[in-house]
Amino acid sequence: MTRAAAKSRRPIRSFVHRARGLTKAREKEFAVLWERYGRTIPEQEFQPEALFDQSGPITLEIGFGHGEVLLNEAQVCTQHNILGIEVYRPVLFSVLRKANQLEIDNLRVVSGDAAALLPRFPDDCLQQIRILFPDPWPKRRHQKRRLLQDRFLAECARCLVPGGLLHLATDWSDYARQIEQTVGKTACWRIGSDLPDRPETHFEQRGRRLGHEVWERVLELKSLDTSQG
Repeated sequence: MTRAAAKSRRPIRSFVHRARGLTKAREKEFAVLWERYGRTIPEQEFQPEALFDQSGPITLEIGFGHGEVLLNEAQVCTQHNILGIEVYRPVLFSVLRKANQLEIDNLRVVSGDAAALLPRFPDDCLQQIRILFPDPWPKRRHQKRRLLQDRFLAECARCLVPGGLLHLATDWSDYARQIEQTVGKTACWRIGSDLPDRPETHFEQRGRRLGHEVWERVLELKSLDTSQG
C-alpha cells in the first residue's frame, strides 16, 4: 500500500494530539489514579454499568476538558454514574487528581476517540450524553472534522434510553446552525425547554471573552422508530 493510499484510509478525527506530556513523577501518580478511575471500553459487547461499583443511570460526557461539569455532577448526583471520555493526557491527569482529592467514587474515565468508542456501546444504555464546546474547527476546509454530524448524532440516539437527554453547547454560531440542521433531519428529538444548572467551562469563558454568544440545547430522545416513518 502506498503512503498516499494509507493516508486516505485514516479516519477523520475531531481532535489533534498535542505533544505536551507528563513529567516522570506525574506519570507515576497518573498510573495510581488510572488504577482507580480509568477504564477501557472492550471491543466486544459489554455492559457500561460493569465499569462502576454501584448501579444507577449513566451520564456520558464527551470531551470534558478541565472537568468543571463532570466533577460537579459526580458530586451533586451521587446516585448516578458519571463516565467521561477525553483524549488529552495532561487534562485527564488534572481531572483525576481533583476527583481523588474530592473522594469521588461514582466517576470513571476513558481515554480515546469518542467517534470510535461510542459504536461499541450497547443500545439504550445511557441516561444522558453531554458534549459541551467541542472543537469548532472554524475553517471551512476543516469542518468535516466536527464531531456533531449525522452519523455521530445517530449513534448518540442509539445509545440513549427512550426519554434520554443529549446536552449540547457551542459558542460558534455556524456550528450551532449545522447542529440544528442535522437534528432537524430526524423526528427522534424533542427540544427541551429547561437547561441544567451547571458551572461555566474554561472554553465557554474563553468564548464569552471573545464576544461569542453561547448556543445551548437539551434534546430529549422520543423514539428511534419515529425517525423511520
